Amino acid sequence: MKILRHTSKDLSGRGRSPAFLAGLAACLIVALPALARGGSGSGNQNGDYSSGGDETVGTLPLVGGSIHLPFTRNWRGTQPAFYLEGTADDLATVIRGARGHGFVSVQVIDPQTERLRLAFHGDVFVALVRDLAITMPIDVGIAVPASFGMGRATLTQGQSAPRIVRFHPGLLPLPVGSMLSSGTLDHDPLQILVTGRTGGHSAHTVAATADLVILGQSY
Repeated sequence: MKILRHTSKDLSGRGRSPAFLAGLAACLIVALPALARGGSGSGNQNGDYSSGGDETVGTLPLVGGSIHLPFTRNWRGTQPAFYLEGTADDLATVIRGARGHGFVSVQVIDPQTERLRLAFHGDVFVALVRDLAITMPIDVGIAVPASFGMGRATLTQGQSAPRIVRFHPGLLPLPVGSMLSSGTLDHDPLQILVTGRTGGHSAHTVAATADLVILGQSY
């Protein structure tokens, strides 16, 4: 497993037409008027996910499911966070719901393909439709902000020996699709403990039922 450094450009919406952002938001969420307004960038080429300002826009329903968490345009977290990446339509289709104590940040990765990255911050659970999580081009992983620093992720599953992955701030992709296809998650959930050199930590779990994939996260 390899850490991918964050290399996306400033794609928060600056310089794009309001019509484009409004249309993109409509594909993902039933109503997201604040996302269609301008704002500052949320990422840079050094993996710094910090941001300025508070652009929380409320709890919003998804087509086919419901995310009961406030949304914000910019990354505002200081801890690692589950992320889902895909087109607006694909994300709206595969996400069954999300709830907990936290929020969701939205980042436009590619305006041409309408590819987004949703990062889930806080103590949250995210449910995905299992069959669609296997077949649709959705990336799942853990995003580590620059403020968290370097650290390591300890991955355990069932009786297998723990696996330790050292990382720099950036994206830690998880092979959720292949684990679902092979049935690995049917027996034991994947548990991930992320610890930073400065003492920060977070716990993440990937579990599966017959119909759903459940992403659990706590700090």
